[in-house]
Amino acid sequence: MNQVTQSMTQYIKDHPRLKYLFFGGKGGVGKTVMAGTAALWAATQGKKTLLASTYLFTP
Repeated sequence: MNQVTQSMTQYIKDHPRLKYLFFGGKGGVGKTVMAGTAALWAATQGKKTLLASTYLFTP
């Protein structure tokens, strides 16, 4: 398990009432990968999980 995964896992375990996770940032930084990984991990831990993706375009 890498450092980011360990940190995320520990953070979620330390905050049992946590209901929502949001990922944001510039394009190409791995938001979708992190969101998918977090959703998969939460589901394997027995958490109810919904993964949604949006694209907000501002001209």
